[in-house]
Amino acid sequence: MPGSINFLNKDVNYFGDPARYPSLVEENGVGRRLASIIGRLASSETPDPGFKIMYDLNLSPPSWNNSLNWSDGKRMTKSQELEFIRTAGPRMRDWIVENEDSLKNPEPTETQEEKGLTLQEVSQELLNNEIGKIRGEAKKDLEETMELDFSSM
Repeated sequence: MPGSINFLNKDVNYFGDPARYPSLVEENGVGRRLASIIGRLASSETPDPGFKIMYDLNLSPPSWNNSLNWSDGKRMTKSQELEFIRTAGPRMRDWIVENEDSLKNPEPTETQEEKGLTLQEVSQELLNNEIGKIRGEAKKDLEETMELDFSSM
């Protein structure tokens, strides 16, 4: 399923779950990719429900890249990224699953109709906006829990 292998690193997938196909060989390079591809092809696991919905509706998973900075603009460390992804990922999946009907049958706003957006484009905007809100809330929660002092970073 396209997109379901959208790993941020070798440990977690897009929704913060442990990677399903960890490398059996070298850390980087062709060997890792080959082992990972063979593992995916041989797998009998069912696809992630969030990815299945996005795939069925031909929606692109919103990129994590713009979300991996703290509110002061500084980049998260790798361990902070993992914590953030593990916090926000399940919330994102839950929202996608709970709002499958809204994504399948979106109701365009007046502005979206004026722009002439297709229903798929309206669904993609809805997905992007809601995922952005979820990530913002998760980041705020982490900043409060970690009690980050941005002046010393």
